[in-house]
Amino acid sequence: MAGRNIGGMVYVGTPPLLNTYGYRDKCRAYIDPSLSVARSGADKAGEGMPYWPGYSDISPQCRATYLDWLASGRNDASYNPGYMFLYFYGLERRFFVDQSNEDAKDIVQEVRRLQSLYPDNHSVRRYLGEFLDIAMLAETDLDAIDPIFEKQGWELPFSLKYAIGARIDKGENLTADWLLSWFICHPETNLRTPRDAVP
Repeated sequence: MAGRNIGGMVYVGTPPLLNTYGYRDKCRAYIDPSLSVARSGADKAGEGMPYWPGYSDISPQCRATYLDWLASGRNDASYNPGYMFLYFYGLERRFFVDQSNEDAKDIVQEVRRLQSLYPDNHSVRRYLGEFLDIAMLAETDLDAIDPIFEKQGWELPFSLKYAIGARIDKGENLTADWLLSWFICHPETNLRTPRDAVP
């Protein structure tokens, strides 16, 4: 692609439309070979990258930088994580939209690897973490999901919402552990610490 061997696990071609109304957004992951690419990628910092990048929408220089990142092994965390997200969008599509069972385990392993490249990035932790959370549910029996007793972010973990919702849907009563898990993980819960106690 543009003189680079970018490897596999990517979509190449005309990007399909995600909808037929409104903005008519294209799939962000597709590498469209009809679009221009700069000779070399010099924007590792991602200064020309929007918050929600799409290959069709970024500049030729950013496209070159992204292709360079792919060709170099996809493990250089000095690149802006937006480039990694372009790649991740394709993995996400392959897993959830195409629902490819043949490479599902490889995709999950690759997402875990990508997450480890940017351990301090909030967006990476959140979005890749949510992907892994949902992917885990696809292979886990409902009864094997345990309550969570540690707040993990600004939203309830998907596995917790799924486990509670599935039990309610089946007409089951929620145990004290599941209620406590919901309470602890809820973003509006503010647990007091001993320091907060009135002397």
